[in-house]
Amino acid sequence: MPFEDIPQLVLYHKNQGPIADLIREIISFSALAFTEISVTSPNPHLPEILPAFSMDNDVTCGTHAVCRRIAAIVGLHGFNPREDALVDAIASQILDLWEAVLSQKRKKLKDSKLLDVLKQLNSFVKASKNNKYLIGEKLTWADMTLTHFTKYLIKEVIPVKLEPELEGFINLNRSEKTFFDLY
Repeated sequence: MPFEDIPQLVLYHKNQGPIADLIREIISFSALAFTEISVTSPNPHLPEILPAFSMDNDVTCGTHAVCRRIAAIVGLHGFNPREDALVDAIASQILDLWEAVLSQKRKKLKDSKLLDVLKQLNSFVKASKNNKYLIGEKLTWADMTLTHFTKYLIKEVIPVKLEPELEGFINLNRSEKTFFDLY
């Protein structure tokens, strides 16, 4: 690939945190260099457009949209349109749970509510047709989102013993490390 054909990728985020870590993990699948810009401000009410992702100056804003766009670029979407819709639906539900937990964490979320969230995450794994992927036969951003969110919850929020299905899923050693491993 000629140097001038390599896309210019830029990730903008509010701070170092679980959302930025997830997006960084997804974008790393491209095996392309990217620029990362952390936006800091004393104002706790930074615009909700962050995170943002730019590819050759074409900008996408918001967690769900940024994750979806990067997943499509790096091959972490569904194999066909139906799978892609299911991947987006599951990953979006996981991100919604994540955002609820992060916002409630500031208000001292009750352990029982967190355990309910973990049960919901476990239900995604139980509903999958195999033990390796939530949807289809290849790694998707839904798999990465579930794994990342669950590990964050049990490490940073509530250390608990997970249901066997969820624990097995998040600790599975998958061979896919970059875009090139998917095909």
